[in-house]
Amino acid sequence: MIVLTFALVGDIVAPGERGRYQGMFGSVYGVASIVGPLLGGVFTDQLSWRWAFLVNLPVGIVALAIAARALPAGTRGAKARIDYAGATMLAAIATGLVLIASFGERWGWGSPAVVGLIGATVVLAALLVPVERRVAAPVLPPPMLGSRTVVFSSLIGFFANAAMFAVLVYLPTYLQIVHGVSATLSGVHMLPLVAGLVISQSLAGRWSARVERLRVILLAGLLANLAGLILLGTIGAATDTLVLSVYFLITGVGIGMVPMVVLTTVQNSVPAGDLGAASAVVTFARSIGAAFGVAVFGTLLNTGFDDRTRALPTGGGFDATRPDTIGRLPASLRDTALDAFAHATATGYLWIAPTLAAGVVLALLLKPTRGGDDQTVHSGPAQVDEPVSAA
Repeated sequence: MIVLTFALVGDIVAPGERGRYQGMFGSVYGVASIVGPLLGGVFTDQLSWRWAFLVNLPVGIVALAIAARALPAGTRGAKARIDYAGATMLAAIATGLVLIASFGERWGWGSPAVVGLIGATVVLAALLVPVERRVAAPVLPPPMLGSRTVVFSSLIGFFANAAMFAVLVYLPTYLQIVHGVSATLSGVHMLPLVAGLVISQSLAGRWSARVERLRVILLAGLLANLAGLILLGTIGAATDTLVLSVYFLITGVGIGMVPMVVLTTVQNSVPAGDLGAASAVVTFARSIGAAFGVAVFGTLLNTGFDDRTRALPTGGGFDATRPDTIGRLPASLRDTALDAFAHATATGYLWIAPTLAAGVVLALLLKPTRGGDDQTVHSGPAQVDEPVSAA
C-alpha cells in the first residue's frame, strides 16, 4: 500500500510538484509513526493491548471507502506478470539480514546457525541479479539498479530509516524505564519530535520543487539527524525533560527532511513508466533499513545493558528492551541498573550515528536529475541516468 501510494503521486502529479505532495504524505506517515505508539500506550494502560490490532478494522474500512470513491480508476492494461522467484529470493535475503542482526550476538557469530545464515544470504544475493535478468517483469529491474541516483538514494533511505526507527522504537522504552513514565505519557514526551518532523517534512516538500535544491535539503536533513543522534548519545538517567525535548526536536527535524526528498529524487530521475518500480526499490530499501535498525539497536542495547549489570547479583539474563526489566530489581540495585540502561541507550545511538555519516557522503556524491516527464509514459525497458560506475 505504501509503494502504490507513493507511485500514484508520481503518476498523477507533475515532477515539479511531487516534492510538495510527497511532503504532505510524509508528514501524515511521520505523525502516524508517533501517534500509533501513543495510542498503543493508551490501549495498553486503559483497555487491552488487543486493541492495537482491532483498531485497524474501523480505520481500514474508512480508508477503503475513501480509496474506492476518490482514487482515479485508470485504464486496464496488459495482464500483469509477477516475478515470484525474485520476490521470494528478495524476501529470503531480507529475512536473513534481520535474523543475523537480531541473533548474531546471542547465538555467537561463529556458531553454525549464524555462519549458515550469512552464507545463505550471500549466495542468494549473488544469484538474485542473474535471476532478475532472465524474467520479463523483474521485481528489481537490473537496468534501474545501474542508476547512481536510484542506488545512492536507496542506500540513503536505508541508513536514514535504520536511524529513524531506532529512535522511534527505543526512545519510548528509555522514557518508560529511566524516567518512570507510563506508556501513554512516553508518547506525550515524544511530541517535540513529532513537531519537528511535521514542520520539516512540510517545508522540505515545498522547497524541493526545484531539482537543484534536492541535494541541499537532503544534506541538511541528514546532518540535523546526525546531530540529533549525537545529542541522544549524551543522555543519562538524570537528563532533564526540557533538554530531552530539545534533543527530540532536532532529531525530528532531521528525520522529517530525508525520506520524501529521497523518494522525490528517484521519481524525478526515471521515466514515467518506471515510477512504480523505482518507488518500490526505494520503499523496500527503507523498509529493510527500519527492520535492520531496530534489530541492530536492540542487540546493542541488550549487550550494553548486560555488560554493565553483569556484576550485579541479579544483573544477568535481563531483556533490556522490556519496560519491566529494571522494575523487578531490588531497590538497592535499581539506581545502578537505571544508569546502566541509560548509558547503554546513549551508546547505542552513538553506534548508529556512523550510518548517517555514510548517508552524508552518499548525498555529496548524488546528482539529482530530471529523467521523467509527466506527459510521456515509457513502456519499454527502464531508461536510467548515469551508471554507478561513474561514481
